[in-house]
Formats: sequence, C-alpha cells, structure tokens
Amino acid sequence: SFTKYLDEHKLEVDMERIEEVYEESGAIILSLKRFYDRPRPKKLAKSLGIELSELQLKTSKTASYPSGHAVQGRLVGKLIADELPLEHRANILDIAERIGYYRQVAGAHYDSDTVFGHRLADELYRTIKIPTNVVNVVKPMIVNLYLSNIMYELSICRPDSLIGLNFC
Repeated sequence: SFTKYLDEHKLEVDMERIEEVYEESGAIILSLKRFYDRPRPKKLAKSLGIELSELQLKTSKTASYPSGHAVQGRLVGKLIADELPLEHRANILDIAERIGYYRQVAGAHYDSDTVFGHRLADELYRTIKIPTNVVNVVKPMIVNLYLSNIMYELSICRPDSLIGLNFC
C-alpha cells in the first residue's frame, strides 16, 4: 500500500534504511509472540467449539499477540511520513493504521493485539529518532530501557488469553 501511494504521487524515500528497520523489528515482535503465545482467534474458537470464519492468510502462522503487521505497518508508516512533504503525512499514517485494522477484519487478530502493536511501534519509533551523534553511546541504553519498561508493563498487564481482552 505504501509503495502504491508513493508511486501514484511520484514520491521517493530511503527504502533501504526503512527496510533495515523493518527487518530489525521482526526479532522483537517474534520474541514477544513467543513469550505470550496467544492463540489466533480461529484456533481459540475451534478449541471452544465455536465456528469462526476467517480469511486464509499466509502470514498468520505465529502467535496472535502482538500484531506484527500493526507494529511494522505503523513503524514503517511513520518513517516514510517523516521523509515526505507534510501534505502526504496524514495519508501515509492512515495507510499504516489500516494495515493492523485489516488483520482484525480478516479474523487474524484481537483488538488488543493491534492496540499493543501500535504502542510498541510508537516506542520503537522514538528510539529510532534519537539524533545520530548520540546513537553509538546512548541509543543502546535507551532501547534497553524502553524494552525493559514494555516487558515490565506486559508482565503486570497480561492480556486475557481466552477472550483477547486487556484490562490495563
């Protein structure tokens, strides 16, 4: 969707850098998915004897929480929007939001998967935006601090794995 928008408006961004961030975020997402191991809605419904239709998606083989598409869609959207003229920012961020939402519509995620995915994207984005002159010394410490804070909050604010609700 981003590429289509950029092509339609003849806009260019540094996709090499953005793709690198995209790839690096995958390890964090997969680590959280393994930690929570929340079943996808279809799998949970089946175990409860409930029939639930969903679209067949190639990318729904991992656990549900957090939504990797929501994380990476929002993170990439913010990075792309930063490189474009201001008049395109709202459109790019809207595309980013829809990426996570459409995964819910397809039946691959609960709302709380997407909500936390967006929150994680916002935190990762903040760490990426640290000025380059302090990156080598300060950024690793800040990244660890952010992730430690997120993991702490997650440990006391664990989503209800049966119904996909987050009460925090």
